[in-house]
Amino acid sequence: MSTEQNKAVVRHVLSELWNGNFAIADEHPGIQEIIPFIQHIHGAMTNSVHELVQQFADGEWVASRFVTEATHSGVFMGMPPTGERVLSETLMFHRVVNGIIVEQHSQGGRVDGR
Repeated sequence: MSTEQNKAVVRHVLSELWNGNFAIADEHPGIQEIIPFIQHIHGAMTNSVHELVQQFADGEWVASRFVTEATHSGVFMGMPPTGERVLSETLMFHRVVNGIIVEQHSQGGRVDGR
């Protein structure tokens, strides 16, 4: 597959996850390990808005940087809800083989209250 097709696969999977379709992991074994954490985020952060800021591809690898803004409305990693808007940035690297994500690495960063 081309790098543009690989980027499209990753964009589609991220969109599905952001919308709560965790079953998409059944089609992409490389993301299964992060599903519990993403479900935790969905339970703690509501009214979320996600923006894919940058995306690059090199062969099978796709790098994505996105920003999320959400309301901290549930317990998040032991912190009680604040009701405040928070902003976070995440970097993700996915390896896409024949249209399937087979590996992923992610790094969350910068969380700001709004």
